[in-house]
Amino acid sequence: MSLGPDPGTVGTPKPRALLTIRDTGIGIPAEDQSTIFTRFFRASNATTANIPGTGLGLVIVRMIVENHGGRVDLESEVDRGTTVSVSLPLRAETVAEALAEDGVGPPEQPAVSSGVAFTP
Repeated sequence: MSLGPDPGTVGTPKPRALLTIRDTGIGIPAEDQSTIFTRFFRASNATTANIPGTGLGLVIVRMIVENHGGRVDLESEVDRGTTVSVSLPLRAETVAEALAEDGVGPPEQPAVSSGVAFTP
């Protein structure tokens, strides 16, 4: 997870939280990626391999994230895995308050703890 400005912002950057989840699973075929956020849709290779699921997980994630003004991005390659990135807007005062409560000032460089990077 990282905290930082939205890289696609023109003008004053808005602080965002970015959560990235990666796996090394079966991946999602390119032809299935455009519909992977459709209710009850399951990737063709998951159904062929009899991997259990409902086809609702990513739909629910996207709905929650978008309702909070965020964005979900997906990259996947068959037999190599999938990366899902969630970007959520933050209010600058919320970030400053959280850092102050933890007794931490804004770090000069990203701090990394257990593979989680925090960037102001």
